[in-house]
Amino acid sequence: MARLALTPAATESLRATLLRTVPMAVIIGSVATLLLRGMPAHAGDWKGWLARVAAALWITFGGHYVELLYLHGVLPRIVTEPEPENISRWFVRLAARCAVWAIGGAALWIGGMSTYLLIMKSRLPLPAELPAIALQGALGLIIIELLGVHVIMTMRGRPSVWQRHDGQWG
Repeated sequence: MARLALTPAATESLRATLLRTVPMAVIIGSVATLLLRGMPAHAGDWKGWLARVAAALWITFGGHYVELLYLHGVLPRIVTEPEPENISRWFVRLAARCAVWAIGGAALWIGGMSTYLLIMKSRLPLPAELPAIALQGALGLIIIELLGVHVIMTMRGRPSVWQRHDGQWG
């Protein structure tokens, strides 16, 4: 099996991952709080902000490890040789990556919403709520990754799901 050249994020340290993902969660939680509730004015508002940041951290930090699962666990099993640019092989990689993102996103969002509900309402999601939460997480992570993270990586000239650079797989 060929050794794959992976992106720098695929081998970064825990410290580097935290320095990237925690601020992202703080920004997401802050924007969500401002849009939903306005500027926090009292303890309940700050509690809501903290709950949103904690929920976002499931996606930002956990999403990094979902991507690593794909890059280190799935990709080496579907890429068996250095490949020429081939659209059918690209679709196989994209489908596999989306499947990993969907499963990972569902699990992470269940964790994120569980954290949010524990902080805000001292309860876990009800069993009837889980399918909708899982669907939101699955679709959410696919959209975030495809249209957010990987578009930005492409614009910065880095390897992404949309293209590869210098033999590196994104």
